[in-house]
Amino acid sequence: MASKSLFDVAAFEKAYVKQRNAQLEHDLVLAQTKLRYLMQHVGSDIVPLPPQASFLSEKERHDIKKEVAYTYDNSIDKLVADEQKKTPRSSLDQIRHEVTNGMVYYMFYYVLKLQSQIDPSLL
Repeated sequence: MASKSLFDVAAFEKAYVKQRNAQLEHDLVLAQTKLRYLMQHVGSDIVPLPPQASFLSEKERHDIKKEVAYTYDNSIDKLVADEQKKTPRSSLDQIRHEVTNGMVYYMFYYVLKLQSQIDPSLL
């Protein structure tokens, strides 16, 4: 005689995936917002401008813009100096441009990675 399981695995898995999707969607929108603010801060248009999180307050948007600008402004010079050691013949402006584009591409690929982790079966 087979015993009936009290635990519905399929229902649990669906609930788990739904909860995970919600968290990933939240993280995705925040990452898109940070990418948008980085692109605006550096004047980049190398990837499509993503939307910003509609659930953020004006203060939260301001704080994220400030955080993105601070992170970029405080890391770009060191990144450029490190890269110049590897390629000393390149001009600083060229290196700065390439490093900045690299930062934007990195954030763009991070957004794509988050997007790919969302289970489409529950959308």
